[in-house]
Amino acid sequence: MKPRRLSGSGGRKSYHRTSDNLFSTDIVEVLLGVSEGPIKGLANGPQSFLIDDTPLQSPDGENNFDEFELHIREGSEEGEEIVSRMGGFGSSITVNTELETNTPVVRQGQQTKIDYIDIRLVVNRLYREDDQGNYEHSGQVRIEYKRTSESVWHNAQTNSMDPPPSLANLWYGLTSIAKTSPSPGDRYVYWQNSPPTGNIDSNSLWFDKDNDNRPYRRVNDVWQQISATKSAQPITNLIYWSWTETDAQGRQKTVRAFISPTLHPSSPNQGDVWLKENSALIFNGSTWINAGSSFTRWNPLPGGNGIVTIKGKTTAPYVKELRIPVNRIDDDTYMVRVTKLSPPNTTKQFFDIVWESFQEVKAQTFQFPGLATTQLVARASEQFSSIPQFSGIYEGRIVRVPSNYDPEARTYNGVWDGTWKLAYTNNPAFVLYDLVMNNRYGMNAYYPIELNKWDVYDAGQWCDQRRADGKPRFTFNHLIQDPMGGREAIDYVAGVFGGRFFDDGNGFGTIKIDRDTEPVAIFSPENVEDGLFVYSFTEISSRYNDITVTFINPDLNWAEDRRRIYDQDHIDRYGRIPLNFIAVGCIDEAEAIARARYKLITGISEKRIVNFKTNRQGLYLSPYDVVLIADDEMAGGLHGRVYEVTGEDSFSLREPLFLEPGYNYRVVFQLIDPESGQFRVYKYDLAQGLSGTITDVVVDGTLPELPEKAVFAIETTDGKDAPRAFRITSITEVDGDPDKVEITAVEINRAKWAYVDGHVYNPSETIIEYEVRSKHKPAPVPSATVRPIRTQRAGKDVVDLILEWEPSPSTLVQKYRVLVSRNGNPPYMLAELSALTFEWKEVPPGEYVFSIVAVTAYNRESEPLLIEHRLVGDYRALDPVTGLRLLDEPLDDIYERLSPTLIWDASTHPDFKSYVVQIYNMDGDLLRQVNVQDPTFTYEYTVNKTDNGGTPARMVKVSVAVMDYYGALSPFTELVINNPPPEKVTGVELQQVFNSIVVSFSPVENRDLEGYVVHVSTTPGFVPGPSTLKYQGKSNSVNIPVDPGYVYYVKVAAYDVFGTTGLNFSDEVSINTQTPWVDTEPPAIPTGLTLTSQEIATDPGYVELKATWSAVADDDLAYYEVQLKEEDGVWVSFQTSSTEHVWRVRPARSFQARVIAVDTSGNKSNPSTVVSHTTLADTTPPAVPTNVTATAGLDAIWLKWTSPSDADLSHIEVWENSTNNIGSAAHIGNVTGDTLARTGLDIETTRYYWLRSVDTSGNKSSFTSVVSATTRSIPDVDLPTINGVTFQPVGNKITWTSGSITYNGGTETRTVAAGETTWSSGTIYIYYIRGQTVLSTTGSLATVYSNKGILLGIYKGGKDFQLVEGKAYIDGGMILSQTIGANQLVTDQAVITGTAQIKDAIITDAKITELSAAKLKAGTAMAGSITVDGRTMGSIAENYVFFDDMRQQNWVRVIGNGAFHFNTTDNRIETGSSMLVKDPDGQVAWLVSPEKIAFDPTKLYRITFRVRRGSGTEGQLYLGLMGYAADKTTRVNTSGQNTHASQHYVVASGLAQSSVPSDQWGIYVGYVKGKASIGSSIAKPNLSDPAVLHENVRYISPYVIANYGTINDGVGAEILVDSVKIEVVDEDAASVINAGTTQIDPGKIRISGSTTLADWRKAGDETRIDGGNISANTIQANALTIGQRGITVEDITFEHNSPNTNYVSWTAGTIRYVGDNGNIQSQSISAGSAQFTSGTLYIFWVKGATSLSTTTSTATAFQSDRVVLAVYRGAANLITDYGRTIIDGSHIKTGTVKAEQIASLAIKAEHLESASIEARHIKSQTITTDHLGAQTVTADKLAAGAIKAEHIDANKIDAAQVLQNGTLITDLIKDSAVSDIAVTSISGTITNQGEFTIASASVEVPIYTKVLILFYAEVVSPNARIRLRIKRGSTILATRILEPVEWREYKNGGDTEIIHYDVNWSGTLAACEITPVSNPLYSVTIENILGGILNQWSTARNRFIALVGIKR
Repeated sequence: MKPRRLSGSGGRKSYHRTSDNLFSTDIVEVLLGVSEGPIKGLANGPQSFLIDDTPLQSPDGENNFDEFELHIREGSEEGEEIVSRMGGFGSSITVNTELETNTPVVRQGQQTKIDYIDIRLVVNRLYREDDQGNYEHSGQVRIEYKRTSESVWHNAQTNSMDPPPSLANLWYGLTSIAKTSPSPGDRYVYWQNSPPTGNIDSNSLWFDKDNDNRPYRRVNDVWQQISATKSAQPITNLIYWSWTETDAQGRQKTVRAFISPTLHPSSPNQGDVWLKENSALIFNGSTWINAGSSFTRWNPLPGGNGIVTIKGKTTAPYVKELRIPVNRIDDDTYMVRVTKLSPPNTTKQFFDIVWESFQEVKAQTFQFPGLATTQLVARASEQFSSIPQFSGIYEGRIVRVPSNYDPEARTYNGVWDGTWKLAYTNNPAFVLYDLVMNNRYGMNAYYPIELNKWDVYDAGQWCDQRRADGKPRFTFNHLIQDPMGGREAIDYVAGVFGGRFFDDGNGFGTIKIDRDTEPVAIFSPENVEDGLFVYSFTEISSRYNDITVTFINPDLNWAEDRRRIYDQDHIDRYGRIPLNFIAVGCIDEAEAIARARYKLITGISEKRIVNFKTNRQGLYLSPYDVVLIADDEMAGGLHGRVYEVTGEDSFSLREPLFLEPGYNYRVVFQLIDPESGQFRVYKYDLAQGLSGTITDVVVDGTLPELPEKAVFAIETTDGKDAPRAFRITSITEVDGDPDKVEITAVEINRAKWAYVDGHVYNPSETIIEYEVRSKHKPAPVPSATVRPIRTQRAGKDVVDLILEWEPSPSTLVQKYRVLVSRNGNPPYMLAELSALTFEWKEVPPGEYVFSIVAVTAYNRESEPLLIEHRLVGDYRALDPVTGLRLLDEPLDDIYERLSPTLIWDASTHPDFKSYVVQIYNMDGDLLRQVNVQDPTFTYEYTVNKTDNGGTPARMVKVSVAVMDYYGALSPFTELVINNPPPEKVTGVELQQVFNSIVVSFSPVENRDLEGYVVHVSTTPGFVPGPSTLKYQGKSNSVNIPVDPGYVYYVKVAAYDVFGTTGLNFSDEVSINTQTPWVDTEPPAIPTGLTLTSQEIATDPGYVELKATWSAVADDDLAYYEVQLKEEDGVWVSFQTSSTEHVWRVRPARSFQARVIAVDTSGNKSNPSTVVSHTTLADTTPPAVPTNVTATAGLDAIWLKWTSPSDADLSHIEVWENSTNNIGSAAHIGNVTGDTLARTGLDIETTRYYWLRSVDTSGNKSSFTSVVSATTRSIPDVDLPTINGVTFQPVGNKITWTSGSITYNGGTETRTVAAGETTWSSGTIYIYYIRGQTVLSTTGSLATVYSNKGILLGIYKGGKDFQLVEGKAYIDGGMILSQTIGANQLVTDQAVITGTAQIKDAIITDAKITELSAAKLKAGTAMAGSITVDGRTMGSIAENYVFFDDMRQQNWVRVIGNGAFHFNTTDNRIETGSSMLVKDPDGQVAWLVSPEKIAFDPTKLYRITFRVRRGSGTEGQLYLGLMGYAADKTTRVNTSGQNTHASQHYVVASGLAQSSVPSDQWGIYVGYVKGKASIGSSIAKPNLSDPAVLHENVRYISPYVIANYGTINDGVGAEILVDSVKIEVVDEDAASVINAGTTQIDPGKIRISGSTTLADWRKAGDETRIDGGNISANTIQANALTIGQRGITVEDITFEHNSPNTNYVSWTAGTIRYVGDNGNIQSQSISAGSAQFTSGTLYIFWVKGATSLSTTTSTATAFQSDRVVLAVYRGAANLITDYGRTIIDGSHIKTGTVKAEQIASLAIKAEHLESASIEARHIKSQTITTDHLGAQTVTADKLAAGAIKAEHIDANKIDAAQVLQNGTLITDLIKDSAVSDIAVTSISGTITNQGEFTIASASVEVPIYTKVLILFYAEVVSPNARIRLRIKRGSTILATRILEPVEWREYKNGGDTEIIHYDVNWSGTLAACEITPVSNPLYSVTIENILGGILNQWSTARNRFIALVGIKR
């Protein structure tokens, strides 16, 4: 044997082991959602962003981490664009397969529309070795991909692949050096002498060193010089180039290139360049980094063969990531194939590679609206080994702050105008405002509420007030993360500054603050019930005297810190009462102490509570209001102690006091007289008017010698106790007495804020700063208790002692030492432990002193807490608990509920006090101990979870003992209770489906079941664990992806709320999976496609379109998909198994078709060639419309016709002209029905009409013959003229002067003498009889008209005189009952037609049932006329300015020479001094008041001018407002210009002065609210449509322009302006009125004569309004709904010329009415007839009569107990419509004037006598919804049944309000008011396919009928089709086909899903002209076209079918 050679000289070479040279480089990209946006951002840039606890940058600006990129996005409303720096966002798929040589591994992706596939390979070993050592090696893999539907694989990264064009400027893939650069794209920067060459990226920069470092940009492979400017930075003089370029987001940005070898550029922007020494740096928005991309483009693999070569050496896992760009496709996924090409490993060469995963990437940007985000990109390698914690210090939400607020200085500049701006602030008041008003996450996101902004402003100033230390009083610096309700969050923030938020429930909120606000009321024994105040006190336990406050301390790296504040005096007196609280949002020590002081002083000083009862005055108070209590009996009034005597007449106070203003005070001492030795009272007055917080006192006189800390009292100078301030906590009504309320209030310390803010010092207060260093001695244990437990052991009675203590406040304390001394002996240690309790068993009797010492981690001890206990005497043991068991569970110790309940037998011990319940875990640790009074205890699930560290315990031990009053305990009785996991899962079955297995099993029944877990492994007999868990959820059928070709083993278990540990798993089940074969080959493309069309003889208007093609020969063909597109529409698919398809389509339309073949595997061929075709055209025009008529109204013409019956009829064209010439006619509309209403025409207007039909192919018929109509006219009325006659009421007498009267069109004039008359009662009518020379008087209006008199005036005594001056005055008694309709009333402008208007009318005694304020339109009732609980409506307005004496306002001329003066002598002026504008020279008068009123755009203003005209009529009048800027001098017109012209003429704009009344005052009103860029220049008289002023207006003045347009023509007018009022009005005064108790005495409403309302009242006497309380001019027609007189006529019909010519007859019937007793009565009426001879024949009914009567006398017909039912004037002139207007002209003026002859302006308010128009005079249905203002009538104010179908106007009630008490309510009526409705409804089941009549109704239709339906049904099949038809007899009028809509219902917590298919529709099915016939029969039918059964309609769900016939 040869000797072995040793290594060394001449020996073998040593083995060389080379180092690894392949290392992974990781980049981390983090996107963090920070907060609701927008926010201001990081407090100090990268220095405020932390990775774990390390900031990105240190305070000196140096980076703590290598190369990072940080983006802060504020979170704008629309969201900022976020671009991934890693190229996109994707989803990962795990592969985890080791590659074998030449064995492809294939995986299919799951996503469509992707741009990249990232491959992640892990090389575990790569090296070669020999005898010499180990070295580098190389390995190769091939990567291929294809679309799933393709058959050919493509090599990865062929040269044809490019990045997606949408993100072509971004960079992808990681280079070996991880450097990040800024978005929107990194760029290379070259700094050299010559242009760089080679493969250079576009957009790179080059700075030419030889040319002054001038910049160039790379564009299209060419260097282009940049147009840049060279500048120097201020101060530093740092040179830089700057230029502008467009970034990747398309925005312009400025780029700077600094040139400095050492000087650091200041304030760089993202993308700036720094040429530093020999390197180029770029600023990435966070820091300077090396220029040049850290991301590089993917370079195509050499040769495009997809081969990746990895060369190097590694013995540890090395990650290689590769990116494959792919084409984005919408409807397919990709497959990837990876193959290892290198040979298998040998003993010398190793290449182990695993395909770990791949990721499908979408290169797209993201936006998160309203979310502030932080995006960080940083190199992770070598910087952190795992994902760290990311955090930041941010300046948060940008919120609304007052416009005059500086949030940084926290100052308020000037007076706030009520507007806001956006800024960052930590003022909690403005944070709270944002939480309320924000409609994304605030209260307004859930329901609308308006928080009083002035409260917010006040609270903000309160928070910004400075404490004694100069800092703001309160701040809020907090991230609200925990879910909480809106109200909870608001209380959360309001509590910071002592505020309370109040929501009145009506959408309005207020803030009140606990501070020394002014008292709102004072209560004394005189204004409380029985003069009694009841006092009580807060619980001692709530008077916290030891406060520990926790806050965030920035000096401790933003960790929690604490301060303790306590009052030692209070502790010495009452014992320690601790409170620990967190100062929410506090990051300042001083503020935390102030907050703790607030709680301390509030608890110990505000302890008195008062209760008292008072009258309704208390209802006007609110919680949190401050009131004063002046009660001499109140014990312990205002008092204090002397701190120090500071002079012979002065001393300072130990605690500040608050003296209420309004009183004078004295100080009172009770001292021992040094001479007598007796007590003596000394009193000294304080300075008069002294009030508020005082800390020093000066008295009137010399003080006696005061002892130290002398006590004094404060009283008022009248000897009474000083009033004390209390804050109201509750206000409640006293049961049974609505006029009494009970108030509870708590005493407040008005001076406490001086202490809280640190302005005064409390000597007994102590502040402890918690230690932050280890050398401090810890604070001692605050308190401890000793509790004995008496029990029995080994047959003898023993005592155990349990010591319990509170933890030391010191944070460094880790343990406690317990020492004991017995009977005075030295102490020794019992225990050292970290717990807060210690149990000492079997303690012998004796006297013990225990010491408890806190010990820190540095072994520093606190001062000991000593506690004594004496243990002596005999005692007896308590019997233990028996019968301990679970309640309502399967077994006594087994529970299934979340929270088990235990019960036991009750103790019968006489000294029983309570039970002690202990909960232990199975390791014997005590989890919880509680005392309960009842023998039961529930261990709540949430408590279980908390006790066990977040994971609830299934099994615990419960111990229960009895405790007596002496603290002795019985032995504990124990019970272990258990909630076992759910039972074992059975029935597990496995099935392979492609690359997955389906695991199904039987469900488990368990009370607290949560779901199932499925574990899968390839190892038999495996133990389930985290690595084998594949599913966790509620389903019992689960799909698990697997790799085929392996045997898989499965176990399943059910779990409950206690988690997934200790489960009962099923038996193991296995499946051997096979690699599936998938058919991916599509069938052949269909060929031979053709399209043809032909007519359908049985279906006019349609053609048949047919497609045919050749069959595809594939064996696995399944069907064809035929796709059809009409003109420019979309492709619609149809499935068929044949080679043809037919459609029913319209003629003359172009279509395209294509065909796709589909095989049984779902593979689809490409579409066939597209074929186009135009269908046959229909050239036959439709028939011409027939029966065309035109009927005229006042301002409209109604067209009716019969449409042709052509099946393909599309519509009817309507043409119009003002002449009979069709050549110039205009096309005014296309109509699908049979009628058209042409509205908006002038009166006396003629129009001509032609119609023609149009079919669906566009063919048109010829025109119809012309029809025409002329709208109606209104004749003029001849009115008399009265000259010189004036009236003067004095006392109860009225006199008049002589004058003249002209009448008969000015042809006759008479002089009349002066006269007088005396009033005694009733009404005196003063009138003139034509031809006479004196005036006449009478008490009967009938006398005036019977004498054919001209009524001049009405006198009711005193000064109640109304001038009529000859205009028609109609007493309501002279108007037929129910005869005034809309067409019979006139206003100042037009005859009332479609919209009833009663303007300036006096309605006093009308029968109005339950009229609430909601019925009165805002602005239509005079404020002073309506009284609510003593309040007039005027008090509802906030304020107003009343210019009632124009002289005092000193109006001034703006421009021009128009003359004006103040007139005080003109007898036309009633009050004050009017301004008289004259124009003798034809000059315009521009006049404005110097009074300037502050304008608030949030309020609604009403501007009222009272104007009258004197002589002259020429010119125009402008009334409105002059706008001024904030300086009150600069004028602001509607365009914002400084000029008097084009101002805001919101009351009158260009009003003809001739229209201004000369005989009375005209009232002109305009409304204003809000501001805009262009102000309103026209009159705005409606409250619902107010004017806006220019946005620069801050002040307003009334403005008048008179005689405009008369310059230099010498003609003008006299204009008198009597008064101007500018007032702020309440927009919702109705709610204020309805809150009152206004009622009406029925006896005060006069019907006529002596008849009272009781004669005609409604059943139940529901009247509520006293007519006498409604003044003239205060109710408009569109604010009223006036009912009928209360009778109903049944079966009585009238017929003219029957039984003979000029006769009228009527049938028998019934009249029903409300009798005197309030009950409904009826009267049968016999048939009859009467003859007409002349005049007007009235057919009327006398109350109680059995027949009808007739008369030609109006006076007879209009008596109070009569109702006129019909009027006959011979021939066919019969009016039988009950309630139509019938006015006999003989009662209006000489001669008969018919109602339709009353001219415009003829009847005004002054013509109608007060109390003369009653409800019975207003025709039913003449006042409709159109006459009522928006939201003026509420449902709860309408009497039951008062609104019937005939009262419903068009489009007023939504269809969703389907049925109320049997009346159909819908919005189907599209025209005008409805006078009659017939309703029929039915429900049922339809099983047949034929027609089925579901409803019918008979309706008399004199003109035309609309038939409306509301239809709802539920069907079984989604393919059902319902045909709906409306018929008259057998004639089909209209058809509609309905399809079902799917909706889903979820039950059982969402586990059960029920699919419903509903068919519903509502609308007008047809509008048909018909021949007037009697009772035609209409019907609605439905036809189930496709068959199938319809579900039973459920009336419980309000499903109806209804037929409604409407007669117009």
